[in-house]
Amino acid sequence: MPEPLRYLSLCSGVGGLDLAMQSLGGRTVAYCEQDPYAQGVLLSRMRSGDIDKAPIWDDVRTLQKGRHLPRIDIIF
Repeated sequence: MPEPLRYLSLCSGVGGLDLAMQSLGGRTVAYCEQDPYAQGVLLSRMRSGDIDKAPIWDDVRTLQKGRHLPRIDIIF
């Protein structure tokens, strides 16, 4: 069986697209969202298991600085 696709979610908002992408069988490996309220909603949805647990970056320019991202197949 092939490995599931790995997603990078940019401008994640509150995770609506992430919910839809999970239904396709992939896994979100990182989120990028600068709005504190939206980040809180993402964290809440991670805790409840609605979306994948993954780090949240607040600036797309710092995504690869200081941390190595895993393999990414799709950016949305």
